[in-house]
Amino acid sequence: MIPDCTNCGFKSFAVNTLDFNQIAFMQDKCTETVLKRGEVVYKEGASFQSIAYIRSGLVKLHKIGFNDREQILKIVKAPNYVGIPIAIGHFIAQYSVTVLEDVTLCFISIDTFKCLLDENKNFAYQIIVDLCKNELDNYKNCLHKVQKHSAGLLADALLNFASSIYNSLEYKLPLSRQELADLIGTSRENVSRMLSDFQRDGILKIENKYINIVDVKRLKLISGLG
Repeated sequence: MIPDCTNCGFKSFAVNTLDFNQIAFMQDKCTETVLKRGEVVYKEGASFQSIAYIRSGLVKLHKIGFNDREQILKIVKAPNYVGIPIAIGHFIAQYSVTVLEDVTLCFISIDTFKCLLDENKNFAYQIIVDLCKNELDNYKNCLHKVQKHSAGLLADALLNFASSIYNSLEYKLPLSRQELADLIGTSRENVSRMLSDFQRDGILKIENKYINIVDVKRLKLISGLG
């Protein structure tokens, strides 16, 4: 389906810098689609032809590491681009992107995206700003994973879902216990044990996949202590 980029209510800061003709050019080379939970946006190792702009929904970026162990690199909430570093530096997907919550997304051809970068310096600047923010976030996350214990990392993840993803202390966790373990770099059994400990200590209330952070101060203390 061809999107209506001109009247889109989910434009990125970068797209807002484009003039009418540039938006029309992008729209002509753009395809809108809807994917359900579990469907794959990009598959690691596959050829890469388009950048995805996630208009609504939630995805995970994940990569296979040593001994075929999966590592979730990042949770990405719409609106956001995924795939720009691959488009600029490679033509083979260096990680997979899979839907966690149903998404509406637009695929933009690499050639079209590069053309807009060349033609509009403000568009290019906003893309660079986003890439820089992501890189700084990656540095922080790498530091935490090296220096924090599992309890601190789990607290970080739960707080991040509350503050950055759902803007609520009550939410449905979009990850399974195994996926949560893949996010923080531990075992599924360890995640289950820590969640039970948090619930026993009155920090969380858990019902199936629904999380209620009852004592946010204590969870932040666990995060801060690492």
